[in-house]
Amino acid sequence: MMSLMSEWDQTYKVLDVGCGHGDFFGFCEEETLPVAYTGIDFTAAMIRVAKAKYPKGTFLEADILDPNFIDIYDYVFASGIANLKVPDQMGWIESLLAKSFSIAKKGISFTMLSSFAPPEWRDDQHFYYYDPLRVLAYCFTLSPYVELKHHYLQHDFTVTVYR
Repeated sequence: MMSLMSEWDQTYKVLDVGCGHGDFFGFCEEETLPVAYTGIDFTAAMIRVAKAKYPKGTFLEADILDPNFIDIYDYVFASGIANLKVPDQMGWIESLLAKSFSIAKKGISFTMLSSFAPPEWRDDQHFYYYDPLRVLAYCFTLSPYVELKHHYLQHDFTVTVYR
């Protein structure tokens, strides 16, 4: 995510999908990044915590996959929202990424758990570990401008898709 933000010279409209407690807003504020931030989460309890923790932030109880969610942003970020197993895992994540990219004027960036993590880390039956190469291949259907970073943690990777 940092590579997207390192060269910003104006205020950009940013969506944080699955914002949880709103800590990405806190990071943006701490780093004085020029963003108009909106955080969404479909869990009401998360939104309550985020609003209490960061009263200056904009936090909404919303689901990006709701057909009525049509706002446009410069950048859409999602950190760790796809870690828990759900039915039709790849279908769901592909829908989420396609929708994110459709409402992003400049690009999207997201993190996932990696199937290249050490085997003992992948024992938890609640978490889904994605094949980074499969995710990368899907992202190339969205744009030819894709970056995958798998160097910072053994169990995690980040993909950024640019317009």
